[in-house]
Amino acid sequence: ATGYIFIRNFAETTTEEFEQKMEQLAGQGMKQLILDLRGNTGGPFFQSIALSDEFLPKGDVIVSIKGRNKVYNREFRAQKDGQFEDIPLIILINRGSASASEIVSGAVMDNDRGYIVGEDSWGKGLVQTVFPLGENLAVALTTAKYFTPSGRSIQRDYEHIEDYMLYKRAPEDQREVRYTAKGRKVLGQGGIAPDYEVTSSLKIFTLELMTKGAFFGYARKFAAHETALSRDFVFPREQGNTGVSGKVAVGRDFVAGTPILEDFKAYLRARKIAFDEEDFREAEAEIKRELEREIVSSLWGIEEGVRAYRKTDAVVLKALEIMPEASKFVADINSR
Repeated sequence: ATGYIFIRNFAETTTEEFEQKMEQLAGQGMKQLILDLRGNTGGPFFQSIALSDEFLPKGDVIVSIKGRNKVYNREFRAQKDGQFEDIPLIILINRGSASASEIVSGAVMDNDRGYIVGEDSWGKGLVQTVFPLGENLAVALTTAKYFTPSGRSIQRDYEHIEDYMLYKRAPEDQREVRYTAKGRKVLGQGGIAPDYEVTSSLKIFTLELMTKGAFFGYARKFAAHETALSRDFVFPREQGNTGVSGKVAVGRDFVAGTPILEDFKAYLRARKIAFDEEDFREAEAEIKRELEREIVSSLWGIEEGVRAYRKTDAVVLKALEIMPEASKFVADINSR
């Protein structure tokens, strides 16, 4: 069985919560793990060290810090064994993955501990020291940079701030070349480039609907029987989910078919959210996934909603496909 853990951002208790979740998944028969760091913008530096340590054998380099002033120079290595060094691992990243999540991804990638799947990460590898200047004023001074175990900086070029904010990719021939523990080529100065690139960017129309809270709003009305179609259903909390007066019982295998899509369109019209039929048709697969996630979340909880969404998530499906290859990394570690 494959375990899936999504970490939205890093906090002081992230590693502790991760360990608790891993124990729960292990009890359910988990043999391999997908760690989702997409959209994770970071958090406490030492949590990224602790989480990386969960996967790496004692002594493996996790990250190093180097600055013009050598007082900032430091190397961080895995300190513990007997954690989750033997579980096949794949990490998912995208453009929203930054800082601490890049440290974890770089440590796993450069030590050939697992594969990285998704899109290039953001590229934030600066160590900054904050100096308070007043009650509501401070200066963040860059004092050093992070370097992955292979010695590459993950920081994207921010000399031209417009290119940096627009996520302009640096030409490959201008990026430093380094090599992982097993000699795989990796590039610096541009975030973490995944081993397997899978683009998951949503269409503009889908993003517009998300921004307006359309999926969330519709799901809440549907779950409350406040849309025309939802009155034909009976939900788990009602009548033991056995069905009432010919109504259809909704199960966990719920799929947003054509009737749901038409009901959703009626909801959009009622809310005066304008849409073009062609745009809707082009984004239909994404809209179905978002509706399934939100409706299942409304009926069974957020965790079930995420599980429903991941069944058709192209990045997760790619991770499952290559998991057998990731398993070979574990065998190599055990043969050291």
